Amino acid sequence: MLDVEGGSSVKRVVESLESYIAVCPSCLKKTLVITEFIYEIPFFGRVLITTGKCPGCNYKFSDILSLEEHEPTRFTVKVSEVEDLNALVIRSKTASIRIPELGIEISPGPAAQPYITTIEGVLYKTLDVAESYCEDKDSPEYKRAVDNIRRAIRGELEFTFILEDPCGNSGIVHRRPERVVVERIES
Repeated sequence: MLDVEGGSSVKRVVESLESYIAVCPSCLKKTLVITEFIYEIPFFGRVLITTGKCPGCNYKFSDILSLEEHEPTRFTVKVSEVEDLNALVIRSKTASIRIPELGIEISPGPAAQPYITTIEGVLYKTLDVAESYCEDKDSPEYKRAVDNIRRAIRGELEFTFILEDPCGNSGIVHRRPERVVVERIES
């Protein structure tokens, strides 16, 4: 085993490392470098992290798969302090995110990508999607929604962040664990 300390408060223990070459689904050449790591993540257990990168066409992917069974879970954070924006969000492919006060709903689907970011990072991703895909940027609804997201990022707007995963493979890690309400939910 090899201990690896990251820049965050999450300690990861690499138990296994595999790397191999496969056919790239983008350029169809056998140049896709796939790397697999097994990590032990506090509160989540063992996970398999797979990454792939093709040096020829720059195609990339990543995936996180829990190697343990978990119960369906809902995590809720009342974001009322700037510090809350730094809570770590671990979202699996099966998790949904809701921020009712901002009208934000991120649902899982066949193309859903797992990721690890912060609550602030989720707000920035949402802002990027709104700015990229909204056709009527002059509408009052669009302007109000984008303004509210920016206010939330600056810590000027309180909101509720809800992460729900029917497979229990997601979570929120906060410096102050008492700020996160964890509930088991019916699947």
